[in-house]
Order: sequence, then C-alpha cells, then structure tokens
Amino acid sequence: MPRILCFALLCFWALSSIAQVDARRYPSDIPGVDLVLTYDPAPLANDYAAETFSSLPDTDPYVLSRGLELGLIRLVNEHSRQAKHYTVPRAQIRALIRIKHDMDVLDRTDLVFTRTNLILVHTSSSNAGMFIGSDVYELPFINRHDVDKRLLMGKSELFKILEIGLAYYKGRP
Repeated sequence: MPRILCFALLCFWALSSIAQVDARRYPSDIPGVDLVLTYDPAPLANDYAAETFSSLPDTDPYVLSRGLELGLIRLVNEHSRQAKHYTVPRAQIRALIRIKHDMDVLDRTDLVFTRTNLILVHTSSSNAGMFIGSDVYELPFINRHDVDKRLLMGKSELFKILEIGLAYYKGRP
C-alpha cells in the first residue's frame, strides 16, 4: 500500500510540474520551420545555469589554441569576458522563456526574467558539436515591460527573438 501511495504522489507531482509549462509556436525566418516558445513561471525547481559542454579537456592543445580554456560562456556586458559558469539563483527568477527553432539543431535562446534585468542567453554549438557555448546579455529594464536593447544592435536575429519573447511575456497574466 505505501508503494502505491508513493507512486501516486510522484505521478501527481510530475503532472503538476509539467502542466505549468506553456508552449506556443511562431513563424520564423526559415521557411517551414517554426519558433517554439516555452514559458515556465516562477518558482523554478532549480537555479538557472547557462549551458556549456566541451568534448575535450581544458588542457588540450586544440582548446588552448582557441582560447577556450577560460570558459565557454561569454559575458557580453563585461566586454565579452569568458567564464566557466553563469548561474541565476532561482529566488531571483520571475519567469523563464525558452525559444528554439523546431529542428534538430542546438541553437536556443533563453530569456530569464528577474526583478531588475532580462538576461538573454544564446546557446549554440560549434566545431561540429565539440563545443557548446553560451553568450550572456544582461539587459536592464527601462520600465515595467521594456528593456535596454543597445547590446543587441547589429544582431538582428537575437533582436527579433527578443521582441517575440517580450511580446509573449507581456501577454501572460
């Protein structure tokens, strides 16, 4: 009997956490491929961490020659300083929107909403998947629903994705 109760509680918890995530589709610039947006409201179960991966150790000559031993995360606000980790504590997160193209490519943009900043994290792979890195843009809020977008000037695709994500966030209750 206790096993059945534990299983029932586990199923209820899993379904309730899945039910919080809302997904929407938007047309993209690529013909026949949609943008998929998922919305996860706070409180999140874990801290948010920018994604990184390297199939080689930090001391490998291939890594050293490309300057990647300092980390695969670029902090754009800090003159593209490299870092090994970037984490946003879950207590600071108001919502998380993940935006990706509906195809088998790791190219994703996460919008992490906090009280003072919108943190845009663009994750992509390079060198045939040997490295996965993230570019982090901390965009301060100008008013309740708009952010300072100057860091995204010249990056039209990220600018469009930000606009779609902000419009989706504004439309949330």
